[in-house]
Amino acid sequence: MSLRPRFSYREFKQSFPDFWIYVWLIVIVLAISGAWTFTYFELKDLGEEERGTFGDMFGSVNALFSGFALAGIVFTIFLQKRELRLQRKELKSTRAEFALQNQTMKKQQFENLFFNMISLHNQIVEELHIGSIRSRKVFERLFEQLYSEMWVSENRKSQFEMNDFNKVYKNFYAINNSLLGHYYRNLYRIFKIIDGTDFYQLDEVIDGEKVTEQNIDTYNDTQRLKYGAVMRAQLSDLEGALLFYNGVYPLGKKFLPLIKKYNLLKHMPHERMVWFDELKEPYGDLWD
Repeated sequence: MSLRPRFSYREFKQSFPDFWIYVWLIVIVLAISGAWTFTYFELKDLGEEERGTFGDMFGSVNALFSGFALAGIVFTIFLQKRELRLQRKELKSTRAEFALQNQTMKKQQFENLFFNMISLHNQIVEELHIGSIRSRKVFERLFEQLYSEMWVSENRKSQFEMNDFNKVYKNFYAINNSLLGHYYRNLYRIFKIIDGTDFYQLDEVIDGEKVTEQNIDTYNDTQRLKYGAVMRAQLSDLEGALLFYNGVYPLGKKFLPLIKKYNLLKHMPHERMVWFDELKEPYGDLWD
């Protein structure tokens, strides 16, 4: 059975990168100490004049040792510089790790808020009621009510006018404000929080690519749309239909940009809706 060395030379070199530097320092110290000891024993029995004459012979050696001293100072500066470089590298790594931890914590805080608001939204829906009609079935009754009022108004005139819709919806919302007011305000706030959250910061690295001023909006919007899709999945088709009308009514227009951006009307049954063609223009090309 062959015996393998416990550590390879490469591993030893990685563990002790300055090994040979310290070996040579020890050799130099020993050489100087040995030379001094040899000189002491050789000169201790000579007179002062002979010692002086002998010492002058080694003036160049003194200069050499002075050079060694200077080299030692330079070497010390080199070691300090290297130590500072390692400290800066370690500090940079620590900062990157801290930024990652901070970003993870920020994402967790957002998700806690986000899913709590989804729970609140579903709770609001569950508490809706018109007589014995409860929860999401309330939206069916509300849609039927609005549909009926708009259909009557449509058949009174041969040509559509925006003022006709505003009158019908104003009356409809006034009657059902206690049902829809809190619902729409909470829904708007959820998407406002999603749209205002920055999930990434400059100089972060995502899948090997650094976040820059040129791509940060793309990265953030990708995350926003992901959470927006989760929230959109909570809405029924008829909730989307009512949201369509609310978005073009003057008091609900601040919600319109978010409705478009997060495609909240994706599953809306527009073929069943009165004045759909006349009112869809503010939504752009969502149905093209």
